[in-house]
Amino acid sequence: MFEFMRSFIPGHTEPEIRAEFLARFGIELTEGQIANFKTRFGIKSGTHGGRFQKGRKSETKGRPQSEWMSAEAIERTRATRFKKGNIPHNTREVGEERVTVDGYVEVHVAQCRREKHNDQWVLKQRLVWEQHHGMPVPEGCKVIFCDGNRRNFDPENLLLVTDEELMRMNWEGAGWSDRETAEAARELARVRSAISKAERRAKQ
Repeated sequence: MFEFMRSFIPGHTEPEIRAEFLARFGIELTEGQIANFKTRFGIKSGTHGGRFQKGRKSETKGRPQSEWMSAEAIERTRATRFKKGNIPHNTREVGEERVTVDGYVEVHVAQCRREKHNDQWVLKQRLVWEQHHGMPVPEGCKVIFCDGNRRNFDPENLLLVTDEELMRMNWEGAGWSDRETAEAARELARVRSAISKAERRAKQ
């Protein structure tokens, strides 16, 4: 049996190994036993290994748990099973806040994903701006802090800028410390962006 396994495994998938072993020796191995054998003796099949093949059906599908798991193992799983209506201990409540590694405050707005990945958390300055103006932040825009304080959520301290404007404001090094200077930096970015576009059109 050992010699058969050592010579037959290379180039064959685990279902093929199981079928051939059963035909030769009348013993049905599990895929776990085959995987353990390969690991123990350092034999590789050179195929997809333990990954599921497309269209392959699960061996346990439609079978009661008692057929493929011992009573002791079933009992051990009871403590960690998800119960209907149970809320995991690490679930965050809607309205709860957290601070990102960059120092921004995020607010938990939903328990489940809404439209895209990880959109259950929204930047607080964005929420405050939307509530104050009664409209969502336009696509391609950001809300910045006029005084640079990421904890000052006074609506007067929050300024809407486009991604292009913010990039140019940072690139030009136009510092700002309050609403007046932030708006001036934004206007300067708009003017210089318009000049750059006009120059490109002239060259074309």
